[in-house]
Amino acid sequence: MLKAALSLFITGLIFGSGPCLASCGPILISYIAATKKNMLEGVAAYLLFSLARVSVYIGLALGVFFLGEFVFRGWLEGLSKYVLILGGGFIVIVGVSLIYGRKFVKERKSPIAMGAIIGLLPCAPLLAVFSCIGLASKSWMQSFTYSFCFGVGTILSPLIALSAFAGLVPKFLTEKREKYLKIFNFICAAIIILLGARLIRDGFLR
Repeated sequence: MLKAALSLFITGLIFGSGPCLASCGPILISYIAATKKNMLEGVAAYLLFSLARVSVYIGLALGVFFLGEFVFRGWLEGLSKYVLILGGGFIVIVGVSLIYGRKFVKERKSPIAMGAIIGLLPCAPLLAVFSCIGLASKSWMQSFTYSFCFGVGTILSPLIALSAFAGLVPKFLTEKREKYLKIFNFICAAIIILLGARLIRDGFLR
């Protein structure tokens, strides 16, 4: 069991530097750059985002264990359309609220919600990992341990450093000119809106 857990942790490290970096990076970095004021706040937002995502990963692995791969995949495929549409709508609202002074953005809840949404939309390689974990586990506790080790591996990603750096950007721009900061925030918000709109589009195309 220890050997398998270590292997999944290493697999998580690989995913965290590859697929997870590509799928989570744009939306998370844009959000942090537009809302955070220093490195610590940027890293804190990343950790909230990642913990929510990993919690969903654990739930998915347990779903495979209890329901079986084919039943679970069918359930997740049916659910994904609504996650895409509703999750994309939430992300669009976050982006719009950033343009209008963050009136509707909850500083702590938004990263958690975005992490959960991303977690519920796993790519094919991630689904394969969850299927292997669920089917290879002999108990729900074993499935939990394996998925937890994998999830921790994904957290130890270059995104930590990028999140910290993103938290510094607004401060740097403020020291230069307030006008540059407003333009930068608008660009970050626009990226978030576009990413949310793409999720909505993908949901309607399913």
